[in-house]
Amino acid sequence: MRYPREKIQEAILHPDIKIRERAVSYFALAYSPDPSLMPTVIQAIEKYGRTDEATRLIEIAQRLRQTPETISWLIDELNSEQTDNSLQYADSLSMMLAQADAVLLRPRQSDIWKARNFPEEGQPELANRLEMLDWDLAECWKELEVFCDDAQDEHSFLDIDLDYARVVVEALARFGQECEPKVLQWLSVVPDDPQFPLMRWLEPLVVSLAGQVRLESTVPILVGKLRENTDDLLNDECVEALVRIGTPAVLHAIAEAYPRSEPEWRMYPIHCLRNIRSELAVEIIRELYGQEADEFIRMELAEALLRQFELDGIDVARQLIVEGEMDFLARGLRHELLETCRLSGVRFPEYEDWVAAEELEAAEFEREMKALEADATRMARDAAETLARKPMAHLPPPQPPWESGEPAEPSWPAPRQKIGRNDRCPCGSGKKFKACCLRK
Repeated sequence: MRYPREKIQEAILHPDIKIRERAVSYFALAYSPDPSLMPTVIQAIEKYGRTDEATRLIEIAQRLRQTPETISWLIDELNSEQTDNSLQYADSLSMMLAQADAVLLRPRQSDIWKARNFPEEGQPELANRLEMLDWDLAECWKELEVFCDDAQDEHSFLDIDLDYARVVVEALARFGQECEPKVLQWLSVVPDDPQFPLMRWLEPLVVSLAGQVRLESTVPILVGKLRENTDDLLNDECVEALVRIGTPAVLHAIAEAYPRSEPEWRMYPIHCLRNIRSELAVEIIRELYGQEADEFIRMELAEALLRQFELDGIDVARQLIVEGEMDFLARGLRHELLETCRLSGVRFPEYEDWVAAEELEAAEFEREMKALEADATRMARDAAETLARKPMAHLPPPQPPWESGEPAEPSWPAPRQKIGRNDRCPCGSGKKFKACCLRK
């Protein structure tokens, strides 16, 4: 049984910020079209204040649907004196506003430009989005293909203006089903075909377009690319596109392809199953869990049940944790389990003990971070003396941050810094941690 959707929306107003974040992410990660969600987020911010917590909530809510009323609220917030005191809050508001539907933004363009906390550097991209509202289909396709042709020799997305390309994709998506013939044409091209070198960047962008238009005809192609490709950018775009499409055809295609995929890449279809909100998705997750032998993947599937707020998944996750070793993977699953239980109110025998253990671990991590911060000045001094080959008398002696009254910035990551399973792997491979060194 899944926890009721309306109860999850009510949890956006919960006193615990972690529960508010979890509730907002439930809808945002599924690209929910419900226009009532953003007003609930606004209500939460006005109830609990414009703090760092509000900044985080706005960042999570970026994908939620906006309305003329919520656009007005964002502009008013950017003009508010309270926002003057928080650069991060202003940035998150500006980003949300800049990413809203350009059709909603055009009537308010002048107000956005005049908003005192909307950054100047954000104006060019927004101007591009508004200008492209007047482009025709052929003009949009030409711009995208020329962009990808010019970028064909670049090997990193850091070397190209990928944000601009995404704006062109968004402009194309306004033409809906008219894009379908050309999308299918480009997706049928073999990526390494020397006749089409522009495919290096065009392929993931066309995949993104297929998702934004919700082209169900592309589902077999996207699932095939997800099974066979090892490129994180393309895989991420395929997952996002399949979640956006989100029909039973997507779920059936994933269920059929899953057993034939390599274990290290099964997490990508699991991401789809985690975020497509339907009873069929839950049914398929449970079925795959029963067939899966790999413990790591079983934990991913158990987490997917929790992310769907499938209450029967609570016992599935609990059993995995009880029967296994309390390692990094189990702690991550335990966190998801406890968070689900806090929101839903479900309890199990070990609940209180596990909450206490998690709080102790969090406190220990905080102590380690403070120790590192206190040591940062000494390490910087030692390094400076080594480089200069003489004492650096002008450097102050190390002082713990709680004595100086000011927070200290660590000069480098803590040796035991927590790495999320979906973060980039610290080994430098470019892959996600759980697709790389986590399993080693």
